[in-house]
Amino acid sequence: MRLNRIGFSRYLTLDWLNETARLTIELDNPDEVKKVLNHTIYEIEGKEAKRKTIDVLTRTWTRVDEEHSNLQRQALELFKKAYGRERIILHWGMLILAYPIFHDVTEQIGRLSNLQGYTTVNQVTRSIKKNWGDRTTLNRTVGRIFQSIHNWNILQQNEKQYTPTPIQTTNKTELETWLLTTLLTHHKPKPINYQDLITHPTLFPFQTKTTLRQLQNNQNIQTINQGSNINLIKIK
Repeated sequence: MRLNRIGFSRYLTLDWLNETARLTIELDNPDEVKKVLNHTIYEIEGKEAKRKTIDVLTRTWTRVDEEHSNLQRQALELFKKAYGRERIILHWGMLILAYPIFHDVTEQIGRLSNLQGYTTVNQVTRSIKKNWGDRTTLNRTVGRIFQSIHNWNILQQNEKQYTPTPIQTTNKTELETWLLTTLLTHHKPKPINYQDLITHPTLFPFQTKTTLRQLQNNQNIQTINQGSNINLIKIK
């Protein structure tokens, strides 16, 4: 059952994520990627802390589940052509695939931010525990996710309140379509209404301009027309 594994136990920087993706492309060998990261991530003190951080990074980009290997290959190709903050889109999607908890936490951040303009770690933790159970590790995990995306300038902090920063944009439709595909994969096999998909709370940092026709052109996506402008979308 997908809710059994939390996994996301460490704070991640964009530099580390970028380096992990780059090494995955360059070395194409999970063991070698881990070795190099062990030398390049010098900011972390303590062998165990570094090991756990590298485990999170490589599970995100390098040691992906077989069912996500096609999306990983697409992401690595897109990474080569992405620049600057566009790469956050790819990290976001890969983290959704690797860690369901990342999806659920960011979904709550987006939903609460839409409702009240801000959110707090405690609010999100309470919401998450309704589905994940009252595990002591959840407090740390939610905090690490907040800490990470705050470091990526996705959230800004004022005391205990976090508010989203200006929305990230890209002119590359293929990046957006890939991100939407990761979200559909997370919800597989459940179909999602097109409007609900492009405005999904988990995607709160991004402006999604992908049209229904563009999604219909994706060979991995199936659309179901139910009339009255209701279009359901799912992964084939």
